[in-house]
Amino acid sequence: MPLARDSIDDLISARVREFDLNSDTAPPVGVRSFTHIFRILNENLRDALKFSGDFSVWLYENDNYSSDSDRLHELFEIWLAEQSDQYAMSINVPPRAWKLFDEICERGGSISPSDFEEFGFNSSQNMRGQVARLENADMVTSELDETDHRRKTINVMAKGWLLRHHRTGYAS
Repeated sequence: MPLARDSIDDLISARVREFDLNSDTAPPVGVRSFTHIFRILNENLRDALKFSGDFSVWLYENDNYSSDSDRLHELFEIWLAEQSDQYAMSINVPPRAWKLFDEICERGGSISPSDFEEFGFNSSQNMRGQVARLENADMVTSELDETDHRRKTINVMAKGWLLRHHRTGYAS
């Protein structure tokens, strides 16, 4: 069962309180930062935890830790923007694939190849070519349905959600 958006603040706050060793420190990724990445990544807890861990390692390796939670959040947003900028610069997909990607995101990040007409394609094979370009860029993945192996679902991956964040001007 997915974690509800409105429970994430309470969950992370409780975790921070549980592991608070002294009041002079702040966690590398506090409630505000975690909620931010959780929403950017379409409420995927596993991906949000991974990015939070990556940021924590970056803080340590670059000796950027601060006990000021506002400063840490600022650093987190800067780091996140740098990550998405790097992803965006490494992506080379045609405009039609970008259009499909944006449409998938607008629909919540998951579609079926059988919906090809809704995306302006003449056939699922025509759409498949654009999906393949997005897959090669690690933006989406095609997965077989667990119960019906003839049915596929196309899902936006964490890198894709971060690129979406970049493409929308870092709007939450």
